[in-house]
Amino acid sequence: MEKKIYILTLLITLCLTTSVFSQEETTNPNPSISEQFDIAYDKANNYQDYKVIKKSVFLSLKKNTQDSLTTLKRTLKEKLAILDKNDEETNLLKNEITTLKSELEIVNNEKKSVSFFGTLISKTTYAFIMWGIVIVLALLLGVFIYKFRNSNSITSESRKALEILEAEYEEHRRNSIEREQKVRRQLQDEINKNRESKK
Repeated sequence: MEKKIYILTLLITLCLTTSVFSQEETTNPNPSISEQFDIAYDKANNYQDYKVIKKSVFLSLKKNTQDSLTTLKRTLKEKLAILDKNDEETNLLKNEITTLKSELEIVNNEKKSVSFFGTLISKTTYAFIMWGIVIVLALLLGVFIYKFRNSNSITSESRKALEILEAEYEEHRRNSIEREQKVRRQLQDEINKNRESKK
């Protein structure tokens, strides 16, 4: 009878153990490391205050932990490589932005300035210079026109004076010729009178 109880107890224990193992295996086919530690702890036998783990469970847990660490390291390296690549791209973009800003500043300065005799000067200064030149040229033109009109009026007055002088000279010459002719006639008349009186 004792044998029967022992066999019956053994069968019940065996059935319960297989059902527990089958439940654990079917619940999660890929348990996390933390869950694997929990499973190993649950499967471990008690010895005084200690838990005794089977070598196969320990080795499986060790292998899974190492695989997880390797995967994590690989993932970390990939993420770090992506971060480095992103940092490089960010630095390149920052350099491009700096270059574009300096080029934009150069273009804006060129827009705001004009090349004048090979020198870049601001448009405001250029406008002042150009308006200064225009004003100086206008003043010179005004002075030139004033002098021209002044000399033109002097010339016309001189011409009028010359015409008057020429007219007076012509009048004087005619008068002189007439006087000379009168004097010659008188002289001729006197000569003729003297000849007649000598005869």
